[in-house]
Amino acid sequence: MNKTIGPACVGALLCTSCFLLQESPRQARSIVLSFPSVEEESQESLSTNNAPVREALRLVDTVLVADGYGPKTNRVNESAHGLVRSYAKYDTNGMSIACEPEVYVADRRLGIAFAELGNRTGHFTPATQKVFNSVRKELSDRFGARNVRILKPPGG
Repeated sequence: MNKTIGPACVGALLCTSCFLLQESPRQARSIVLSFPSVEEESQESLSTNNAPVREALRLVDTVLVADGYGPKTNRVNESAHGLVRSYAKYDTNGMSIACEPEVYVADRRLGIAFAELGNRTGHFTPATQKVFNSVRKELSDRFGARNVRILKPPGG
C-alpha cells in the first residue's frame, strides 16, 4: 500500500503545480477620462507633464492610497503601452491581496484598469467595487461626468 501512495502523491503534486503555473484569468474593467479641453488647445499628445493629467493622477493616487494601496515598484517595462502607474495591496507577508489598478495615458485619455486575478465571476468583489466607484466619483466630480466613461470587458 505504501508503494502506491508515494507515486500517487508525486503525480498529484505535479498536476497541481501545472495548474497553479497557468496564468490566472483577468477580467479588467476600466475608468476612462477624456480631456476635451486639452484636445481643443493643442494637437500634441497628453503626457504626465500636462496639468490636467497631473491633477487626475493626484486624485487617483489620493483615493487608492486612502484605501490601502501603494505604488507597485517592481514592474517590468513600466512605460510600455502608456502605463504610467500601478498599485497593489499587500498582506503582512508581502503578498498581493487585492486587485492591482494600473493607470495609462494614451490617445488623449487617462485610463485606470481594475482587474482581480483569478476572479471568474465577471463581477468585482465588494471591496474592489467600492474603490472603483470612489475613483469614478472623484474624477466625475472634478472633470465632469460627461468626460468619464466605464469600459467593461467583452461579455462583462
